[in-house]
Amino acid sequence: MNLIIALALALGAPACNYEDGSGQGACVWNAKAQGNGKGHSLLIINGGKDHAKVIRISHRTANRITR
Repeated sequence: MNLIIALALALGAPACNYEDGSGQGACVWNAKAQGNGKGHSLLIINGGKDHAKVIRISHRTANRITR
């Protein structure tokens, strides 16, 4: 498991307000629960910036992080 995902699971992260994570340091886009309900769930760090880190995660992991 990726260290970043493990930290997010341990510390938690809020749901993203926008699909690109704009304005948030770290957040989770749960594609099954947000937007049109389709696509990939993402853990986004430094969202909305050129150097944003985007990690594709499962819907289950997205639910666990945003608990």
